[in-house]
Amino acid sequence: MSANKQSCPNTMKMPVPGDMVRIKRRLYSHWGICVSKHDMVHLSPPGQNHEVNMIKSLGVSMPVQVTISKIEDVACGNEYYADNYLDGEEGFNPRPIKEICQYAMGQLEEPEQDFDLVWNNCEKFAIMCR
Repeated sequence: MSANKQSCPNTMKMPVPGDMVRIKRRLYSHWGICVSKHDMVHLSPPGQNHEVNMIKSLGVSMPVQVTISKIEDVACGNEYYADNYLDGEEGFNPRPIKEICQYAMGQLEEPEQDFDLVWNNCEKFAIMCR
């Protein structure tokens, strides 16, 4: 499915390289970094291109890896958009776009890590990249 108004509502900004991508789910959002017109870098279970099952992750150590996926594939029909909500906040200065994308892509080489719902999650990964 190509990016369209169903996946990114008119009132939301389509992600461009360097943006934090927010994918709305029923009870939570999945986050990543847009690195090209169609791709995002994000955390996922090893060998998969979707996010960690939040229910299964409660109180359990789950391995994740940094992966690159098509935004549409990860969204699975859910709405998504650019959400750089920390931009303009005191003390937060995003890197230049090229550096954001290079940093995110560089994380693809990192080994698996343990997912933590509070401290090591997809939103924290996206913030770290920006």
